[in-house]
Amino acid sequence: MQASRTAAALLFTGAVAFAGCGGGSGGAKAGGATSTSATASNDAAAATSSGVDVATQYQNAVRRADTATCRFNKAVAALGPAPKVRETAGLVPPVAAALRRFHKDLAAIRWPSAAKADASTVQQATDAIAADIETLPDQSPTSMPSWSTKIENDKAALASATRALRSDIGLLPLATETCT
Repeated sequence: MQASRTAAALLFTGAVAFAGCGGGSGGAKAGGATSTSATASNDAAAATSSGVDVATQYQNAVRRADTATCRFNKAVAALGPAPKVRETAGLVPPVAAALRRFHKDLAAIRWPSAAKADASTVQQATDAIAADIETLPDQSPTSMPSWSTKIENDKAALASATRALRSDIGLLPLATETCT
């Protein structure tokens, strides 16, 4: 039961980008208020503050998930050029747990109305990837191609939802993924 290292490593090449690569390279949307005048209403100040808080909470959640996925990628690479799929069994629980925690972290954020649907879609896509990863150690040479296709499709759905969510909360588009 061998799977190429490429197949296992592809798990997160790009999937890490789902979350924003360690928080990404953006803050509040350009043109957003950074201070209020003495005549501005408290509601406007609260809205600006909560928008920044949402982006910060999101980026903190991303950072935690990103750390786990990076560790996983490095561990898979350390298995060598032709690891057996079953060798990933010990690597899967921490990254799957981190993705499940990411889902919970997103659920705890008080999303602005415009971001709620996209946040839910990100959670669903994250769950799909976590489920995919949990089945990795059980793959066979015959099932690996369909598994790889499924996770690639799930990663694409997550990337799309992430782009929309980041836009909703005023973050810049994702930077290139790096795992150092």
